[in-house]
Amino acid sequence: MAGASYEACLGDLAALSGAIALPARSVLGVWWSHYEALSQDVFVNDVLAHYAADDIPLNHVVLDCDWHVRPVGQKYCGGFGGFTWNESLFPDHGAFVRDLQRGAGANNPVGRPIKIALNTHSFKGVDH
Repeated sequence: MAGASYEACLGDLAALSGAIALPARSVLGVWWSHYEALSQDVFVNDVLAHYAADDIPLNHVVLDCDWHVRPVGQKYCGGFGGFTWNESLFPDHGAFVRDLQRGAGANNPVGRPIKIALNTHSFKGVDH
């Protein structure tokens, strides 16, 4: 088929703009994400402890919206777009994040570096 030389096209693109970057290897690994208001203690002692006990190489953790403060009286996470940690659920969020990223510490029984993503749902009009 004329004009459908996809390999040549990709070669031209690489010649023009440089080598095409590959995704980080960890992206192809194990991800954990679950919408539930888990505390730091429950997350470490239940979720991460199970990965450690079963020797599953957890690579990424996505905390949904209950990691941050929500307005008083809201049943669902209405604090969309905010970056203020819910200190009643995550009393030492600094150590929590550092331990996950370092692969060591009291908050990381898995013993490997874990990338963490904080879901903010930071766009207008989001509802539960």
